[in-house]
Amino acid sequence: MHARPSILLTAWTAAQRISLLVTNELAAAAASTPHFALLVMICLREPISPKALAAAMGFPPTTLSDYVQVLVEAGHVRRTPNPADGRSYLIRTTPAGRRAFERGSVASRRAMAELERNLRRPLEEIEEAIDELTRALDAALNAQAERVG
Repeated sequence: MHARPSILLTAWTAAQRISLLVTNELAAAAASTPHFALLVMICLREPISPKALAAAMGFPPTTLSDYVQVLVEAGHVRRTPNPADGRSYLIRTTPAGRRAFERGSVASRRAMAELERNLRRPLEEIEEAIDELTRALDAALNAQAERVG
């Protein structure tokens, strides 16, 4: 008899499957782009500071910086001065980034439709559970940071 994997392992493996589903659809649509999820978040929240973007994505700041640099080099985003903080910058999409987002969004919607066809529960119910999981993970990470640092 096998023990049920923890929610941590189950969520991690689900995230891997989500990545594969979206990546396959992007490739099939010839819409592959580096760090598509990050590009989507930038498009949805631009202009956005690196600190806010790291928090929204759940990335450490150094990882975010590396990923943003890849998007800058791809011509999909640009950095502009942050008028509220001279030590920071804001991240915005370029016209090429917006086009990559739009092409990728078509493929992403196909992935989402395929996923929804295979769900046995209403999507809203699952989204609420994921929101709750994300809140709990953020709280656990904050408690861990206080304990460690």
